[in-house]
Amino acid sequence: MSLRLTTKSNVAALIDLATIKLHCRVTHDVEDALLVTYLTAAARTFEAQTGRQFGTATWTLTLDALPAVIQIDRPAVAAVTLKIIDADGVEQTVATEQMTLVRGDFASYLSPAPGAVWPVPAAIPGAVTVTITENMLAATGGEIDGDLKAALLLMIAHLYRRREAVSEESLHEVPMAVATLLTPYRTVFC
Repeated sequence: MSLRLTTKSNVAALIDLATIKLHCRVTHDVEDALLVTYLTAAARTFEAQTGRQFGTATWTLTLDALPAVIQIDRPAVAAVTLKIIDADGVEQTVATEQMTLVRGDFASYLSPAPGAVWPVPAAIPGAVTVTITENMLAATGGEIDGDLKAALLLMIAHLYRRREAVSEESLHEVPMAVATLLTPYRTVFC
């Protein structure tokens, strides 16, 4: 079994550039690309810390056999496609109406719909492929929550103002405020 990220979310669209510039008190256009880079860096860091993708992302789950219930260890599953290489070596796509998807906060579960019979997979590695579309923002119409937006803006401003890895200034940790704002979104607990 393997789960891999095949298409990353477009995090550059999470917050409009005008909002970022206002928060960072930037009045020129010279560093627009840099601010978008910091948005991407902050969002990718948050995705790693929380275990969530903050936009639409695609994952591929590959299985060697077909369990009665397929556990998808991703939050915010929006859609799935199931493909099975059958005993004759023919790839078959299971129709959506033949699947039941039960969504949870931390995982989702895929099983045959009542009365549906899925093809028997061939006894080969990777005979079952589940393509998962994850979209944390689908429930909010594509808008990020205020606390997540505040955390991103804090981190972007932090990266913008402190561009070196080391500083002689005595600074207080901004990421502590960021960590607090990200707590409700965590699915990864270390």
